[in-house]
Amino acid sequence: YEALYRQLPFAGDSFEEFSRELLAGRLRPPPSKEVPLAVERALKRGLALDPAARYPSMQELIRDIEAGLHPDSESATTAGPT
Repeated sequence: YEALYRQLPFAGDSFEEFSRELLAGRLRPPPSKEVPLAVERALKRGLALDPAARYPSMQELIRDIEAGLHPDSESATTAGPT
């Protein structure tokens, strides 16, 4: 998130504020639309508060990103919003 958007994924001017946002799972909205939607979705899933909601493997992460970058492919990722 930070490498793509040049900001931390959670807001907060102090450690306490940052911690509250992190523990609540409130991601900052992306500051730009330059990042492909498939990558943005993968970031959100990777930063999910619940570990069970995150990618179970790198293979699944890569599969979703590749499928999202190739809209002509058939997958749950490209079929509609998640």
